[in-house]
Amino acid sequence: MKVKHTAIIYIIIGLFHILPIQPKAQNKIEFNKLINDLGTFSEDSKPKTCTFKFTNHQAKAIAIAHVQSTCGCAVPQYTKKAIKPGESGEIKITYNPQGRPGIFNRAILVSFSDQTEKTRLFVKGTVTPGVVRKINPIHMLWETYNYEPPALN
Repeated sequence: MKVKHTAIIYIIIGLFHILPIQPKAQNKIEFNKLINDLGTFSEDSKPKTCTFKFTNHQAKAIAIAHVQSTCGCAVPQYTKKAIKPGESGEIKITYNPQGRPGIFNRAILVSFSDQTEKTRLFVKGTVTPGVVRKINPIHMLWETYNYEPPALN
């Protein structure tokens, strides 16, 4: 019985020596924040813009390969040139609230030239309903066909 326990201990110790313990790979591109809260604003307001800044801590220059939004309401603009080691770049996201009242949380996927994993950024906030516009569909029909509505007595 004692021999079995000793053999198991030697096997476990041997596995620790055979299998190297590797530290988790670190992302060498550091963002100042991953979530940008635009707060609360009206649906009638102008589009809001936020900026995500990042620094290249790698030994070689990188470039943003692609920035993709999960919705057409969030439009990205980003640094097009290569970012050398120690330099910074930025990604600006412009959110258009028109026709989108309510709470939103949009994901932005960023691909860099030398990385297989995408970085996820988030833009969130709350859009309050704008001015209520009442449209009478009957009057729209009359205007479309140049037909005068009958006079009400």
